[in-house]
Amino acid sequence: MPADFEYTYETDRPVEVVFDGGSVTVTLADGRRISNPLAWFPWLERANAAQRANVDLDAFSVYWPDLDEGLDVEGMLRGIGPRSSRAAEGAASG
Repeated sequence: MPADFEYTYETDRPVEVVFDGGSVTVTLADGRRISNPLAWFPWLERANAAQRANVDLDAFSVYWPDLDEGLDVEGMLRGIGPRSSRAAEGAASG
């Protein structure tokens, strides 16, 4: 992705999320699909179907309120890898 990339709401906002096998795929407003392995997001991989289905799509991210976690669409477009989850960080420090 070029350094001068600018996120554009009209084309880059998420409109759908699906789980297929071991992947999470986000469809953008212009029809592009971004897919990442679920293994990158253990908190999402461990989630049950109801937790995965309760999703909020906003201008810049996909958020699962039941999990208090989300995916940043611009980061996915830029190829930025996942950060560790808050729950995992808490377990590691506790």
